[in-house]
Amino acid sequence: MTEMMPGNSNPTQHRRIDLSLTRPILALTLPVAASGHLENLVVIADIFMVGKLGPAAISAVGIANQISMVFGIMMVAVTTGTLAIVAQAIGAGNKLGASAAAKQSFSLVALLSVGLGLIGLADTTFFLESLSVKPEVVQLAVPYLSVYFCGILLSMLNYSVAVCLQAAGDTRTPMYLSLLINAIKLFASYLLIFGIWGLPKMGVTGAALGSVVGSLFGVTAGSWALFSGRFGLTLLPGTSFKLELALASRLLKVGIPSALQASSGMGQV
Repeated sequence: MTEMMPGNSNPTQHRRIDLSLTRPILALTLPVAASGHLENLVVIADIFMVGKLGPAAISAVGIANQISMVFGIMMVAVTTGTLAIVAQAIGAGNKLGASAAAKQSFSLVALLSVGLGLIGLADTTFFLESLSVKPEVVQLAVPYLSVYFCGILLSMLNYSVAVCLQAAGDTRTPMYLSLLINAIKLFASYLLIFGIWGLPKMGVTGAALGSVVGSLFGVTAGSWALFSGRFGLTLLPGTSFKLELALASRLLKVGIPSALQASSGMGQV
């Protein structure tokens, strides 16, 4: 009998796709990808709408989005740690631990958002001038960013809710929440940019306010999802939003290196 050597194994065995693994992987990843593409499309739609106000308006929204991305990356320090620790707790069947980690994440995100919002409100003009932005663009971007920084808590909480649900293996609910948020955002932005239905014509600032309106609906729906017990993660009464240094440190210990890596990546673009 001829002995099968390790190097002579049937190559078709290595080329065969194991659908039992592929399907659950796609079920998890496709909703995440769809949410990301949806957000990109909404940014394009925003720019298209304000484009009717002139080139300065397009530049204002573009530069404001770049600055908001920098502030958003700072949240990676919290959300990456949340993703890891909540996923570990869910995998171990520790629903109480997952709830505790999620609540700590929301508390850290809230503190960080308030701090970043205050810094942004105080230094908006400085940020824009340091980028050598034209005066007419600064004039439009300052109120846009002021509204963004006032509502940064809502947008970051939405992101944190999505990360917590994804860590629990539920990627569809964040996708549905993203659809809700962005649909309301586009509708509200359209009404406020152009002053439809008797609303004030706010121009570029209306696009920022539309985002805040969408985020408010998202936080409301996301809170219901997390407290309802119908989805992958449930916020349980035995856990607290009060900061616990040990757990908060674990979240940041995992997340800060990722935030630094993301920051360095932006610098290379």
